[in-house]
Amino acid sequence: MNYREIKYEVSERIATITMNRPERMNAFTPRMGLELTDALLQADDDDQVRVVIVTGAGRAFCAGADLSAGNRIFQEFAQAREEEQKWELEMRKKIAGRAIVKTSPAGRPGDFGAGLMHLLMALKKPVIAAINGPAVGFGIAFTLGMDFRFASESAKIGFVFVRRGVAPESLSPWLLPRVIGLNRALDLLLTGRTVKAQESLELGLVSKVFPDDQLLAKAREFAGEIVENGAPVAIALTRRMIWQFLLENDPIQVEKINHTCFFWTTTTKDCIEGIRSFLEKRKPVWKLSLKNDLPEFFPL
Repeated sequence: MNYREIKYEVSERIATITMNRPERMNAFTPRMGLELTDALLQADDDDQVRVVIVTGAGRAFCAGADLSAGNRIFQEFAQAREEEQKWELEMRKKIAGRAIVKTSPAGRPGDFGAGLMHLLMALKKPVIAAINGPAVGFGIAFTLGMDFRFASESAKIGFVFVRRGVAPESLSPWLLPRVIGLNRALDLLLTGRTVKAQESLELGLVSKVFPDDQLLAKAREFAGEIVENGAPVAIALTRRMIWQFLLENDPIQVEKINHTCFFWTTTTKDCIEGIRSFLEKRKPVWKLSLKNDLPEFFPL
């Protein structure tokens, strides 16, 4: 796909996806949804990529759906242009094949929010949101499917849906209470108020706040620690369990899956290397490949 509304770069085993409509504060469009989905799939399938960072160009992270066309934007999401329909169909099939929820609505035409959320939760690699400015509506909701949210000091965050006369989307009524707790989620979702970076940190919505000019460098530094120290296959299994167990209410089934993953990893070359490098006081050199060495039972 020829990207027009995002940028995609890989360096030092870190993929950086930049939403690139700075003149519109990176407001989300159907085209951007397709491009983000394609880039995430590309990063997940590239063995040279170990961590993904998502950020925004200019002064904003993402201003939510582009409302310049009024409420017609929501119809436009469901009616992708003919030139994009083939891409959308192909990506919906890929998402459905990976999704944690096998009955996922990720296959519904134009439902880019659901598709992105189900894809994000199913990725084999950690994803960091580097929130470099305002993130509102969908612009913050879709980060709930990411593993880490770091914010710049000037970031402003708001689940503003009710202030636009619509209900929250993209699993945010389900995920936000799990991230910050029920009472705090009710506060943000029912008032639609905007909070600054420091309050977002206190609420637990973001885990780190950095000066504006240091955000991306700090996100890359954190990603580099994962690249250097974490075994990619072990990370993929761990990430899948964490997201999948959000849906599981049977502790027997949880233990069965957990037991299977743990004992499988103890038989691998990465386990041997992890213990040996620890005893020899050196950095590990991981042997297993995400492309070739995932267990037969993956996805779980």
